[in-house]
Amino acid sequence: MFVNLIKPLCFPHRTPAPNLRSFTDKAVNLFCTTAVAVCDLVVFSVILYKIYPPLYALLLAYSLAGTAATIFFGRPLIELNGRQLKREADLRYSLVRVRENSESIAFYDGDNRSGTHPRPQETMSAARGSRKEEQTRPKP
Repeated sequence: MFVNLIKPLCFPHRTPAPNLRSFTDKAVNLFCTTAVAVCDLVVFSVILYKIYPPLYALLLAYSLAGTAATIFFGRPLIELNGRQLKREADLRYSLVRVRENSESIAFYDGDNRSGTHPRPQETMSAARGSRKEEQTRPKP
């Protein structure tokens, strides 16, 4: 019963080794890049502080202000991008469903009926409307 527990894989192209190798390569590369960046930051910060401390304080304040501005202005953009991607996905879903059922739609003259899913025209107008709505939305 337990004789064939160790046997060669039937489909060697489905082994996780290439994916695992790629993942570990990228993880090690990310770690090394981050370590080098942190070391550079510490070394150059110490050197700049030793040369002229007020300049170091000014550059530190400048970088913190830039980071805060990026976070402040970037957060709404992330939400907008998510909404746009969702609407584009809804449009693609609707178009695929129309393509799959095109024969039935043509046979039953179904383009005049509304189903449970939004029609592609409605999805497209919603996608266009969201872009116009975001452009005309008052700033908070």
